[in-house]
Amino acid sequence: MSNELGGHPNLYLRQHGNNPVHWKAWGKAAWEKAAELNRLVVVSIGYSACHWCHVMEKNCFEDEEVGQYMNQHFIAIKVDREERPDVDSAYMSAIQAMGKNGGWPLNCVCLPDGRPIFAGTYIPKQKWLQTLRELQHLFVHDYDTVLDFASQLENHLTETRDVFDGQSKDAEYFDFNLWLSELDHSLGGTIGSPKFPMPPLILFVLKKSILSQNTSGLEWVRTTLSNMILGGLWDWIDGGFSRYSVDERWHIPHFEKMLYDNAQLLEIYSIAQQWIPHEKWNVVIQKTHQWLNDFLLADNGLYYSATDADSEGEEGKYFCYNIGHLKTLLGNDYEEANSIFDFEHNSYWENNQCVIRLKNIDQQIPNAIFQKLFAQRRKQIFPATDNKVLLSWNALLLNSMASHHEKHEEAIMFWEQIKHGLFRENQWVGTLYPDGSVVQSTLEGLAYLQKALIELLFQTGKGTFWDEILMLQGIIEQQFKDPSSCYYFSGANTDLFLNPKDLYDNVLPSANAIIAENLYWMGIIEGETLWLEQSKSMTLQRCQTLPNPLNSAHWMQVSLLFEKKACIVASNCIDPVLRTRLLLHKAMTTSDENKNLKFLKNKPDENKVYYVCNSETCYPPTKDISFLLPPSLD
Repeated sequence: MSNELGGHPNLYLRQHGNNPVHWKAWGKAAWEKAAELNRLVVVSIGYSACHWCHVMEKNCFEDEEVGQYMNQHFIAIKVDREERPDVDSAYMSAIQAMGKNGGWPLNCVCLPDGRPIFAGTYIPKQKWLQTLRELQHLFVHDYDTVLDFASQLENHLTETRDVFDGQSKDAEYFDFNLWLSELDHSLGGTIGSPKFPMPPLILFVLKKSILSQNTSGLEWVRTTLSNMILGGLWDWIDGGFSRYSVDERWHIPHFEKMLYDNAQLLEIYSIAQQWIPHEKWNVVIQKTHQWLNDFLLADNGLYYSATDADSEGEEGKYFCYNIGHLKTLLGNDYEEANSIFDFEHNSYWENNQCVIRLKNIDQQIPNAIFQKLFAQRRKQIFPATDNKVLLSWNALLLNSMASHHEKHEEAIMFWEQIKHGLFRENQWVGTLYPDGSVVQSTLEGLAYLQKALIELLFQTGKGTFWDEILMLQGIIEQQFKDPSSCYYFSGANTDLFLNPKDLYDNVLPSANAIIAENLYWMGIIEGETLWLEQSKSMTLQRCQTLPNPLNSAHWMQVSLLFEKKACIVASNCIDPVLRTRLLLHKAMTTSDENKNLKFLKNKPDENKVYYVCNSETCYPPTKDISFLLPPSLD
């Protein structure tokens, strides 16, 4: 055997192509070889932009001693979590069931049938070798114990797959104020470090606070959005958000920048600009779009997945400034720049390096200072770009674009590029590589895309989007539905030891929560009570077993639709400002292109007459929909 990843189209796998470990890609052949040789399997999961994945590769997988031992006793499989989020989900549930914190790299040791018996994250060389030797000894000399552990873990994961952890409680008794008190109201986000942006959480708190006139929640959102962009997590030179900060004040990030964070945060700051405006929100929106187009835009009009944390073998080297060089670089502008950034304190990182950070949100960066910092940045070697195109993350960006009426023409063009690039032989591709090779889509990509198309239907009134929405629903029902509860992550037929369900909201919203939301709006459009009942059943099931709203924020957003009886408003003329003020409700312009929608049948065009329906009833035609607008925040 030999290392099989050298020519692989996936960047993360190819990064390990010169390791002495005889890596294989995830697939039937690798597992058949494990069964044939009756060997334990190392499943190592990460992604190309992951700093600690690089560290473990350097310390362990590039080491000849480690490679020799792994090759002699194990089958080794590398997995890109971004390409196979279902594989990552299954093994992440295993490490958490073992009482450990998850993260990447995620390294699992499994039986030849895929069932895990050990899981860990970053492990240094000697500890890794010791762990492998102990597991190999148990596999050879105490197989019954190993088998019993694997079976018990599998049974536990199967039993808990469909429910959240934690004590059951009704969503209606959820104490929003009590829960808000557990967030960080000084620096924003969650208490302590590391800090992740958590877009579903921010959006839920924003909407809930507006609807309930909760000033504490609104201030938390303001504080979070302000501190996130002071600098560090947010890059004031190139634009774009990093994945998370290692400190509690959002300053020092893990420097990888992901399409999914930036796509979602575009929507967050755009909605915030409508309700809790600040001049900096528009700057962030514009620079984020610019960063996406400058650094992630592919020739086919779609967007790559990420840029790396490391360059030239160092974490953050591209993004940092040497304090000793800044006086020379900035010249006469140094004192003014230092008054804005405070290089030696407010912006300081380590080893005489700083990550520039504004001292307060209202400061401006003079163009002369910006241009000098920008020019220095451009002299650096840029980190690697992961040039795979993911349906799910592009769909998140499409949804963000479609959510804002002024960008809907741009969104339509982007949708056409998505369909042209990722719809092949009557099925949706989840991953597309530059060489044209593809990987099938998981539930995540289809759910996010369906949500974006529903938004496009509302924004444009084009009935052709309804046909696409229904086609996606057919695929989701046929390939992913579990008759007993929700939808499988990778379909009813899976190559995993456990068929996971994407139920938790984290940095990304749960695919099942997105489907519950989609079914709500589809049910009203089509007048289909079964879809509405399914949406409500899924949502109640999740919200009645909430472990923590931090992991259930999009489910809570869907529950607001039922709680507030969210409506669709149709008229031949929809004011763009009105659209933004509806918040939970959706507006659709009537036209000849959407008259076939059941929701609009037998509704004649009358000037300034609104047709309003929710999940329970349709109101008489009206010229006044002020009753749908949330109270003013003034």
